[in-house]
Parts: sequence; C-alpha cells; structure tokens
Amino acid sequence: MEMKLIDPMPESGWMDALTKDDVTYVHEANKIVIPPHLLNPPLFHRNYPLAMLYGSLGVQIARAMLRTADAVGLGWNSKGLLEDRTGYTNRLCGLCISIAYCVDQQITRQHSKPAYLSLMKMQPQPQHPSFETLNTTNIFFMAYAGVSIDF
Repeated sequence: MEMKLIDPMPESGWMDALTKDDVTYVHEANKIVIPPHLLNPPLFHRNYPLAMLYGSLGVQIARAMLRTADAVGLGWNSKGLLEDRTGYTNRLCGLCISIAYCVDQQITRQHSKPAYLSLMKMQPQPQHPSFETLNTTNIFFMAYAGVSIDF
C-alpha cells in the first residue's frame, strides 16, 4: 500500500476495483472493471437465458457504462488531468445534468419500446427448466430484483 502512495502505477486504480463487489468505472484509467468473482453463478453462467444475464450482470455493466459519461465529483483542468470539482464545474455540471435529463427522457420514449419489441421478435420466449411459466420480461425483472437486494 505504501508503494502505491509513493509511486502510483497506472494500473493501481483499476486493480483495486477487481476486489469490489460490483462493476465499476475507473475514471483515471478510463476502464470498466468487472471483478472475476462476478462471472460465476448466481450472476453469470453461459447457459443462463439472455434475459437473466441482462437483468443481473447486464444492469451492473450498463450502470458502469453510464458512469463513463457523467462527471459527478470530477473536473478536467487545463492540462487535461482529472481534479476535484470547483464552483465553476459544479454550476457547469448542474446545467449539463438538466439538459442530459431532457435528452434521456426523449431517447427513452423514442427507442425503448421499439428496441424491446424487436428483441421480442428476434428472441423466442425461452423454455428453460424452472422457467416454464415465466416469459422474458419476468425473468429479466426476477434477476434484476435478485441483484438489487442487499443482504
């Protein structure tokens, strides 16, 4: 730990994220890090239905992808380096957030339903053991609820 403070390596930011319990975005390294222990059941298995993968690990990856575009707690200085936000960047980020919210709502209305309907056309309803009575939407939200519960 002392060596990291004295002479930080470029990998140290994302290497620390490997031990966390969720998918994270490391701003300094510009990387989304998926800890290896998350790539095991109950979050991931190659034979799980797509809806279950999207509802569990997919939601966490999507959150990390959204964090690549937000600037919460960060600002760029004149040298292009990250630094803590100032009063100026706080106001600027506030304006960007309100504009981004409007854009987000518009995109959601225009694209979410057609994307979901096209997925339903491409992917037949899965018939997996234990899921005979559940459709794709049910499986997705069941997996999402399982990930959202804190123990």
